[in-house]
Amino acid sequence: KEGLEFNGKISRLYGPNLTLVEEKISNLTCTNGDLCVNHPRFDLDGDLFWGQASASNGGPPSCYFGAMEESPLSAAVLKAEIRRSDFNGKLKYVWKDNAKS
Repeated sequence: KEGLEFNGKISRLYGPNLTLVEEKISNLTCTNGDLCVNHPRFDLDGDLFWGQASASNGGPPSCYFGAMEESPLSAAVLKAEIRRSDFNGKLKYVWKDNAKS
């Protein structure tokens, strides 16, 4: 599971006719069934909030949704402090096996 990649992202469009793209957050869950980022909103401090969909339609991987596993960030309301100068939106997942021996 280490290094698992997802294709969901949040980008900023700018420039003439919004033709320039700046990727702000990447490696978010996004399934073949188009369950991705939902309803992005900014608060008064410039922080970004959004609903992140489930990757598997409720738990077990489903062929219809690409047989993807859930991530620690799926099925959640998330916040990103994108206004911070040290913000890095390239997400990395570190999986830990908490099973007892």
